Amino acid sequence: MTDVSSKIKPQPNFPPSQTLYLSNIDWAVKKPQLKRSLLSLFSRHGKVLDVICLRGNGSGGKCLRGQAWVIFDSQSAATQALTAERGFVFFGRPLMVNYSAETSDRIAKRNGTYGQKTKEKRAAKRKMEETEEGCAKKSARTAESNQGSDTPSPVLLAKELPDEVTSVMLEMLFRQYGGYKEVENGRQRDRNY
Repeated sequence: MTDVSSKIKPQPNFPPSQTLYLSNIDWAVKKPQLKRSLLSLFSRHGKVLDVICLRGNGSGGKCLRGQAWVIFDSQSAATQALTAERGFVFFGRPLMVNYSAETSDRIAKRNGTYGQKTKEKRAAKRKMEETEEGCAKKSARTAESNQGSDTPSPVLLAKELPDEVTSVMLEMLFRQYGGYKEVENGRQRDRNY
């Protein structure tokens, strides 16, 4: 029999917390059965406050299938469960267990830090939206400037080519296409653009 724990990929090291992140869960397991099974498996290590299993697409388009979070009442129970259950074959697959990257909302509410977390998330979201708006405006300006003439240009301008690329190489590449006339070495001219 092979050792399953030797086949598990190394996990990122997050600071110890009361929430465990589980991955490599079989997607075919239905959500109610998964919650019951995880609760049964992890409750022997301490009081489990909640088991979170999400299906479908999460925020930002990330697929959350095959993942779950188990929230313990104490950090010591979570640590004990992490060491005991990492690599446990769960529905035919080795369970990958690690501390969660973030504090769960339930623990944050209990500790009185829930408001701080949401304020930080809102500020980060606002900053990201501002960045996206700036990028959208810039791309709109670029599109407007590129629409100066509706007639296509017979000249193809290739910029930022590696120094190793020669005119002969470009000629061999483009000669195979209809309408090809010539290659101009524009390295001196690039400075003007």
